[in-house]
Amino acid sequence: RPGPDYFPPPSGVDGGRIWVESEVGKGSTFYFTAKFVVLDEPAKRPELAGGQLKGLKTLIVDDNATNRLILQETLTAWGISATAVEDGLHCRC
Repeated sequence: RPGPDYFPPPSGVDGGRIWVESEVGKGSTFYFTAKFVVLDEPAKRPELAGGQLKGLKTLIVDDNATNRLILQETLTAWGISATAVEDGLHCRC
């Protein structure tokens, strides 16, 4: 059974801890603690220069309809042409 020393601390996390508690036949629960810095202002998101993604064509293949919908709507909002199918048999490429 792995204990607290089994997992190294996540990279870049000072003073954090990660551990697991396991019980045979019931499964495992993973825990972690971490210290985060509170920023005075929201971090700025990096911007893609000149709409680098706009006009790209993508094919989304996922057997989960919700995942397909979320990804297709996100990509379309970014100006990307997105075709979504549930598997390779439904692809008309």
